[in-house]
Amino acid sequence: MHNSMHRGDIAKWWMILSGVAMVVMGGLAYVDSNLVGSRPDAVLAMTPMHGAVHAVAGLVTIGIGFGLSGRTRAAATLLTGVAFMVAFALNMASPDFWGRMDMPVNNAVHIMHFTMGLLSLAAGFVASTEAVHRQPMLIHGSPLR
Repeated sequence: MHNSMHRGDIAKWWMILSGVAMVVMGGLAYVDSNLVGSRPDAVLAMTPMHGAVHAVAGLVTIGIGFGLSGRTRAAATLLTGVAFMVAFALNMASPDFWGRMDMPVNNAVHIMHFTMGLLSLAAGFVASTEAVHRQPMLIHGSPLR
């Protein structure tokens, strides 16, 4: 029996993988490491509060990956991409979120937001094309066979 990955699985595994990455990033922001944190040498400049946002978003993203399917997961993946692109645009417009963040984000955070947004949009688009093709056609409420 041939076991192949469907296009919808791309969204599933992307959401799970990116969710785990966000939870790890959020946790590292609390540890304040040189990889993620508010230290001057941190690669990703992120306060604990910004990290908490990423950790919660990561848990939601993991839930989307495991808990949703078909068109619903594809739409949620696209929405996640839009959210990251909005975060990218807002952080580009004001790296300290108009004085609401303790420290401004750096270029690595901009790149991370943009990349996560772009990859989420791509995974959601691929999944949505499969979801459309796998749904049965309906005529007056009856599936065509």
